[in-house]
Formats: sequence, C-alpha cells, structure tokens
Amino acid sequence: VVGGRIELVTDKNVTINSSGGIFSGAVAKPMAVFSGYPLTISGVASVGDRFEITDDGNGQGDNRNALSLQDLKGLDLLNDNSMTFIEFYRSLITELGSQTQLAEVSQASAKLLLEQSQSRRESVAGVNLDEEAARLIEFQHAYSASAQVINTARDIFQTLLGVFK
Repeated sequence: VVGGRIELVTDKNVTINSSGGIFSGAVAKPMAVFSGYPLTISGVASVGDRFEITDDGNGQGDNRNALSLQDLKGLDLLNDNSMTFIEFYRSLITELGSQTQLAEVSQASAKLLLEQSQSRRESVAGVNLDEEAARLIEFQHAYSASAQVINTARDIFQTLLGVFK
C-alpha cells in the first residue's frame, strides 16, 4: 500500500484532497467528482507528480480537434490501410449506385415476366374478364326487355278477356 496525500487544485480554487492509502497495487479507486465528471487516478504515484484539471475559461476552443479530424482525410486508414475516407466514400457510393441500378433492372424484368405470364394464362383459359362483364350486362338488358314484353303481352291478354266477357 502506498501512503501519502494527493491534493488536486482546480483553477477555480476547488481543492480535492485524499489522504492515506488511495492506491492498492495497480487498482484505482474513484477519488472524487469534479463538475459532474468522475476523477480516477491509477498507477503508482511518484514524488513530484502533478495533476491539473482546468477548463478553457469561456467555453471557446482553439479548434484543434477539428483540425485533427481534417488531417485524417488524407490518411489511408480504411480497408486494411489502403483507402482514405474520401476514396472509401466514393467506392461505397459507386457500389450503392450499381446495386440500385441492378435492382431497377431486375424489377423491370420481373414486371415484364408477370405481364407475359398473365397474358399467357388468359389466352390458355380463354377468359377475358372485361369481355365477360360486357356480355353479362348485355344479358341483363335482354332479360329486362323480355320481362317488359311479357308484361305487355299479359296486359293485352287481360284486356282481350275483359272485352269478351
């Protein structure tokens, strides 16, 4: 067990103290929480070690992270370190475009096969639903006309019977 005292002082004059054995071998124990972030120190402390926790004051940065990200664009990091991000993106878009084109061609050919098979089925069955519906309407009109002829004949027959009585 390493003994001693660790004192963390922030630039806002917040002091975090820990006395006694805070290290047990190489296993770290949480010390404190600063601004909602847990602080953990691991390893073996040496004389003269210094830990500083600061912020950048007004929340403005020097955009080092953005510049570092920009530097990544030219590095071969993808596909077993053989492609840059831009090259990988271009190959991805190319592959996506070719797969989309293939899917569209497959859809068009499947639609054509469907239309051909429907046409063949109708020619073999000899039944066209539109023609059958038109014939059904013709028969319905003929039935209605026959019913009117029968009603007229019955009325004439009733009139003749009424005259000879």
